[in-house]
Amino acid sequence: MREQEQKLANVKKSCDVVRKTCKVFGIILIVATVLAIAGAILLMAHKNEINSNLIFDQATRQINIMGDTTGNFMALEDVDFDVETGIFSFNYDGLKLINQGKFAELFALYCAAAAGVCALMAGIFITVQKTFEFIKNSDTPFDGKVLARLKAVFVAMTIVALLLSGVGAAIMSGIIFWSIYCVLDYGYVLQTEVDETL
Repeated sequence: MREQEQKLANVKKSCDVVRKTCKVFGIILIVATVLAIAGAILLMAHKNEINSNLIFDQATRQINIMGDTTGNFMALEDVDFDVETGIFSFNYDGLKLINQGKFAELFALYCAAAAGVCALMAGIFITVQKTFEFIKNSDTPFDGKVLARLKAVFVAMTIVALLLSGVGAAIMSGIIFWSIYCVLDYGYVLQTEVDETL
């Protein structure tokens, strides 16, 4: 086997490993999304029962289960009411919900936020998995279609970095992805020249 064929076999093998890994993470995140959505739905379906069994103790600033003598269900300091990620911030008055006795609604908000993040990450992993599956099944990694798919994935991942981590992470991700794309694009040009000379 020539060195070139061996290198191509190694590329396909590594693409298969990435594809399988992304598929596993994608499935896990899809399951997490479904569970978070189901949790939010169940909380809202049983909100009257949940809200009537929980009380907020102003003195200790704890959420307690009625009839529980330990009084140690959830300390208010453990609840973060402002979620800021990247350029977006999701703010709601959690203390107001607690004072109104709307505990189920507060917990459902947490489940909905978790479902959104998990769905976004699942989409990324599935897109990366399909891209590496395409690379694995192509004759060469230096193909115009492969480059177009990778470019789309890189742009999507940079946008996600912007949304979740802010401008600094997005700029750094964009620079790294652009550099990788330039290397692959150069390889594509060389591959095209070699194919034309054969």
